[in-house]
Order: sequence, then C-alpha cells, then structure tokens
Amino acid sequence: MQCQRHKSTPAKSTCKTTQLCKIKSFGAGKKIRGTNFLSIRPDLIICDDIENDENTESKTQRDKLYKWFNKAILKLPSRLNPHYNIVVVGTTLHYDSLLQRISQRNDFATFNFPLLLQMPSNLDVLTKENLATFKPKGYKLDDEALNIKEILSDYLEDKASFYSEFQNEPLDKDNAPLSNYTTYTTLPKELEICVIGIDPSLGKSRSDYFALSTLFYDRAQKKLYASSKGYKLTPDKMIDKILSLYIKTQSLTQNITIACESVAFQEFFKDELKKRFQNLGIFAPIIGIKNTQNKAIRLDSLAPLLSEGDLLIYEQDNLLKEELDTYPKCPHDDLLDSIDIAKQAMNTHAAINYKVALHAQKEFGKHFRALKDEL
Repeated sequence: MQCQRHKSTPAKSTCKTTQLCKIKSFGAGKKIRGTNFLSIRPDLIICDDIENDENTESKTQRDKLYKWFNKAILKLPSRLNPHYNIVVVGTTLHYDSLLQRISQRNDFATFNFPLLLQMPSNLDVLTKENLATFKPKGYKLDDEALNIKEILSDYLEDKASFYSEFQNEPLDKDNAPLSNYTTYTTLPKELEICVIGIDPSLGKSRSDYFALSTLFYDRAQKKLYASSKGYKLTPDKMIDKILSLYIKTQSLTQNITIACESVAFQEFFKDELKKRFQNLGIFAPIIGIKNTQNKAIRLDSLAPLLSEGDLLIYEQDNLLKEELDTYPKCPHDDLLDSIDIAKQAMNTHAAINYKVALHAQKEFGKHFRALKDEL
C-alpha cells in the first residue's frame, strides 16, 4: 500500500491511499464516535493491545473500557453495510478483561494462540535445580525455533505471568475453587492409612493422563497428604508403575488399599491389575469405585478440605498444582479425579482405628479362636 501526500499534510495518525482509502489510528478510550471518510463509515476496525495492567487492575477500569468498546467501537460501522469486520488482538491480562468478555459474546469468533500447545508430560520432575539437565517429553511449541528451557524457566519463576503472557489464560484465583491449598515437603513419620487412587486412561486422547495418586492419613494430626502423578503410558506399563508404588508405600504403612475407577474399560483394568498382583503373590485389597455423582460436584467437594488445610499437596507435584490452580478451566483434571477416587475409598477406612484393631487382635485373639472352636 502506498500513501500519497496531500497539500494539506495529514496528521501523523492518518494515512490516505491512492485508492481513496483512509487509515486513522486512535488511542484506547479516545473519542472515536462518528469517524468517517467521504461520509463512509469504517468497514475494518482493528483494536491492537488496547488493554494494559492499569486499565485491567480494578473492576471499575475494566467496566469503563468495556463500556467504551460497546459504545464507541461497536457502533462505529454503518448499520446499512453488513460487510464489516472488527478485529481485537491482545494478551489476556485478567480473567475479567475485555478479551475475556468478548469471548463470551455470540457475535465474535475467538481464537487463542498459546506459546506452549502441549505441556511436557514429565513436568512433575521439573525443579529450578534440575532445569539445566531436565529433558522435557511430549511437549509441543507454537514455534519450534523457541527455546523450551527458557519457557520452562519462566514457568517456574512466575506461573501467573506465564499463563497470562504466554498461554493467554490468566489464573483466576477468585473463581478457582481449588487454588487455595497448602503444600508439604516431607511426610509425617507415622502414617496409618494409605489409599492409592487410579484414574485409568486408554491413551486415545493426547490431553488425557493416566493418573496415579497416593492419599495418606495421619490420625494424630487428622490430616490428609496427597501426591499425584500423570503419565502418558499404556495401561500394561502402568501396572508396573502401580506395583512399584505399592512396594514403595509399604515402607511407610502396611495398611494400603488400591482404588480404581471401575466403569467400562476401567473395570477390566482393575481385574487385570488384581490378577497381576496375585500372580506375583501379592494379595493387596484392590477395590472399584463407581462414580454416579457429577464430576464437578465431586471435585468441588475437595475445596473445603484444601482451604482449611485438612488436605495437603506435595510441593513438587507441578502437574497437580497446575490442575488445582486452573480448575475448572484446566485442560485436564485426571490427577484431581484420582485424588477424589482415593478420598472416596478413604472414607470407608477413616472410621477404623487400625492400631486399636491390631492390639485387640493380639490381646483377645485367643478368646475369638476358643469361641470359634466351641461353635
């Protein structure tokens, strides 16, 4: 496009072309009402980065900008010409920003272009200390020329800025019911019960994880300690993971139950898992959990346990914390689902004091045997 200079030099914010086309720029919130060229209203309006930290910080500022957009921008094209386009481009700086509000409208088509299209599948083992040697797996970048290590460094440094600036998905703490949680780094010495929760995945969807959680109960402190990992492995390989986790957990407590969602394929997986354990001479209690309640209601029920500090989250479980921080808008909730499965199984164990039961068995076992002989 070539611009032609006229005798009357146009302002720096104006450009006229030889095809009788005029381009004019304005600042956000400026007076734009009634703008036209040769009595013709604009038929292409481009709003580029009209939001900033200041005008998205308070609700008053956000409402003011949205009101200006509705009153000035949307009313600018001619009502007699249905062939016009309004393009709004920018970074989503707030969950209640102009871009977010526009995305809820039926008269706009919304497109998001995140920097990281697929998070690394082994994100859980990533720390600031091992970033230099970390080998990310299963990730997908918007531009392969980008440096994944630099991106992950930004992720570790400030997750809120990472999701807003790079993923265009600002964290909404006010509307993220599971984001208020406490973390732990080491488990208590005496743990009475452990439930291993399993949310199996067939691996057909790229976004689905095969989730594996441990939920420990400390009766002395009346606290639950959760750790959860997500894997992109086939079900047969996951059986080895579960077996390894079960053996490792035995060093912490002998009271271990394995709970697996048992619907369709999951029921088959549970049976195969039980057979594999028995073939190895391990007779662990493996139970099925059939969820009949709505998933959103089930996961929302974790909120009071988390906010009140009754359910603690392992500090290094990055993938789990990502789900907690972004739920219910998270791209996957498999790890949360596996924790809920473990919690449901835990509810059947919580009322049992195993120490008392074991003591009673030793103390009164001979009487029970004598009574059995008499009968």
